[in-house]
Amino acid sequence: MNLRKIAIAALVVALAGCESFDDDDPRKPAELVDFEATIEIDKMWSHNIGDQQEYLSPLRIVEDAGVVYAASIDGTVEAYNRNSGEVKWSIELEAPISGGVSASRGMVLVGTTEGEVIALSAVDGSERWRAQLRTEITAPPVSNGRQVVINSPEGIVYALSATDGSELWQYQDVLPALTSQGIAAPVMEGPIALVGFASGKLSALRADAGLPVWEALVAIPTGRSDIEKIVDVDGEPTVSGPSVFAATINGNIKAFDLRQGRVLWEAPASTSNALASGFSNVYLSELDGTVTAYRADTGAQVWRNEQLSYRGLSAPVVWSSYLAIGDRDGYVHVLSQVDGSFVARYKIGDTVRSLMASRGKS
Repeated sequence: MNLRKIAIAALVVALAGCESFDDDDPRKPAELVDFEATIEIDKMWSHNIGDQQEYLSPLRIVEDAGVVYAASIDGTVEAYNRNSGEVKWSIELEAPISGGVSASRGMVLVGTTEGEVIALSAVDGSERWRAQLRTEITAPPVSNGRQVVINSPEGIVYALSATDGSELWQYQDVLPALTSQGIAAPVMEGPIALVGFASGKLSALRADAGLPVWEALVAIPTGRSDIEKIVDVDGEPTVSGPSVFAATINGNIKAFDLRQGRVLWEAPASTSNALASGFSNVYLSELDGTVTAYRADTGAQVWRNEQLSYRGLSAPVVWSSYLAIGDRDGYVHVLSQVDGSFVARYKIGDTVRSLMASRGKS
């Protein structure tokens, strides 16, 4: 059998305590099924990046130009060579990080519990600037090289100058009576910032001025209780070709025309995770552990995997022809993008909260 080796970087979080379930509880995590692996996962390197457990939203890991960046809540930010794991630099910010990390165009960005946005040089970690906002930052600030855009728990979007951190504009959405804790980071698509809100709305904002190009509801609140009416867009949307895809808790996954916001298709869904796209599909890991692939152009269901139910899944990430998903027991599950079947499984640690696809090797 031909075994292909793949490299996947994962953020592993040790959580205190564990949840117990009766045998007849429908939310009891599914037992792992046996299968014949067709690819091999090798551990290339690892580092302890520090404590993550104070926040429900993990401090994600990112890669830019062959360098992997990670942070811990105590203010440590580190950069590693993607292939060797060599520490390129490590810096102590002496500030509690709650939103991070993002990296692009030579700049690394994090946000703090005190409302500071901190920009670092991707070369050596030296500080470029700090900007003070009026809210805790729980999602990574993101940049297109000219503006830095931040989505806040108060429903306010801030834009700062990427040069010096000066404030450029604010945009505010109306918060519903009850929201979840998660906040989706903006997605920068050239001059447009795509931002999801707790109201279930997705906005395409001009990054230079904060003016809406278009706005659309991903889901409308329904149900009798406030909890049933939660339709937060907690996971980042994904862009594939001329379309953008977003999903909510207790609502939908929806496809929009990127230029005008016209609805292309929709399907029922409930997730707090970011979406992924590849092989002309859009991938979704739901709160109940179902993993589904939809045709990006029509919304037709390509496949559905229900064998990871209630295992506390991470957002899916795409690598080559595979889809990788972490769970609360510390496993990384690798699925085929073609049919959703399992092709590999690897135990990393206690809990996998965030994944990042990296370069593979034959």
